[in-house]
Amino acid sequence: MITNIHQLINGGFTIYPNPNSGIFNVEINDSNNNNFTIEVSDMMGTRVYFIEHLQAGIIQIDITNSAKGIYFVKILAGGQTFTKKVVYR
Repeated sequence: MITNIHQLINGGFTIYPNPNSGIFNVEINDSNNNNFTIEVSDMMGTRVYFIEHLQAGIIQIDITNSAKGIYFVKILAGGQTFTKKVVYR
C-alpha cells in the first residue's frame, strides 16, 4: 500500500507491456487515493486518450486508432502529475 505521493513517484504505477501493439495496461497501486486521471499524449502534445475519476487498479488503454510512435502517459493524483513514456509499435 502506498502511503504518500512520493511512493507513487517511485513505483506506485506500472505500464505494461512496453513497447506494445497499441493496447497496454496502467496499474496503479495507491489504495489511499480514489481519484486518478490518465492522459495519453503524442510527441506533439496532442491528447489521444483521457479518462478521469479512476480508482487504484488496472486500467486497459487502447490507442490503436493513433499512429505508431512514442507517447507519454500522465497520471494525475493528489494535485501532482507523473509521466512515463510508452512505445506503440
